[in-house]
Amino acid sequence: MTERLYYNEPYATRFTATVTGRTIINGNHAIILNKTLFYPTSGGQPNDTGTLNGIPVLDVIEHDDDVIHIVEEIILDEIFTGEIDWQRRFDFMQQHTGQHILSQVILQLFNAETVSFSLDTENATIEINRTAFSYEDALQAEKKANHWIYKNVPVHILYPSKAELSILPLRKKPPLGKPVRVIHIEGLDYSACGGTHCALTGEVGVIKIRRWEKIRGNIRLEFLCGQRAVTDYHIKNHLINELTALFSVPESALLDSAQNAGETNKTLHKIIFNLKQKLFTFQAKNLYITSSHIGTIPFVFHTLEDGTIQELQFLAQAIRSQGTCIVILVCGGEKPAFLCSRTDDVPVDLSGILNELKQTFTIKGGGTSSLVQGGLPNETEKERFITALKERITANLT
Repeated sequence: MTERLYYNEPYATRFTATVTGRTIINGNHAIILNKTLFYPTSGGQPNDTGTLNGIPVLDVIEHDDDVIHIVEEIILDEIFTGEIDWQRRFDFMQQHTGQHILSQVILQLFNAETVSFSLDTENATIEINRTAFSYEDALQAEKKANHWIYKNVPVHILYPSKAELSILPLRKKPPLGKPVRVIHIEGLDYSACGGTHCALTGEVGVIKIRRWEKIRGNIRLEFLCGQRAVTDYHIKNHLINELTALFSVPESALLDSAQNAGETNKTLHKIIFNLKQKLFTFQAKNLYITSSHIGTIPFVFHTLEDGTIQELQFLAQAIRSQGTCIVILVCGGEKPAFLCSRTDDVPVDLSGILNELKQTFTIKGGGTSSLVQGGLPNETEKERFITALKERITANLT
């Protein structure tokens, strides 16, 4: 049985312990100690990281009453000095304490219970049993949650007896038959929890609800606490400053400017495409007249360096309207694409040829016997594929 020091010493970062067992988990060496500060993944909170006798701890899990430390390499020592990553620990303490505050505030404001909590190194979320959530709801919840942070009230760790537990206003009932550890945010919340938390609500720093979405008939809220919220503000503030400089407008006019730019962009794209259609109509005639032949059948091949599939489709249709032909069109760039089509009077099954080539080439796409199209991973593969495609079509028509 491992004594869990983090229950009562969440601010401690260094400890000494003795080995009580060793094992192998997924090919990695793992160590069981008589006591530990390393928090194992549980209750929605990820594990601590750090070192044991200088060797990195990769993961920490619990099995029955033991805490198992999965390490980077074998350690044969009997006595261990462990040191946890404090930056990671305190970040999780901020997020987890913030979650308790936010969950209780949302329960009080909207009578919505928290049904799940998830935390990783980038995101923290709660799922609440509510079917709708608004911007005004978020502002209201943030205001009340941050009020409790500014009050800087103590966060107590309690181990109540069964009699004491029965009269505590717990936010959620704990599992039956086990000793219960309760986190009490003075004046606000009682919650059964085995995680690590701040000693004062002020250490959470700030709570910011970032976004929300519907999921499984509930609402999932993503939130940030402490340094995470500050970092997110830095990123967004930098982005806003860049955008205000780009549009030469104050912050209050950014949305209108972005919407206007989007509408202008759509209009320009439409104008450009209409101009390209006119160009393709003229170009189709020239490509058809100057094409090579497979026997008596015109064989048109052309590359659009910055084209799109939609443009390939329009150009191919314009070429086919000139008369009997086989057409292969390609666009290059980071995501090369191709289109191959024929007029109805050319006796070749393009879909069958493409399926054969898929055995050799990495192709995303498909089509019918008269038209196939798709994408290729890179320029080298594109060149090899087009050469093979030409060869197969020629072989089928001669």
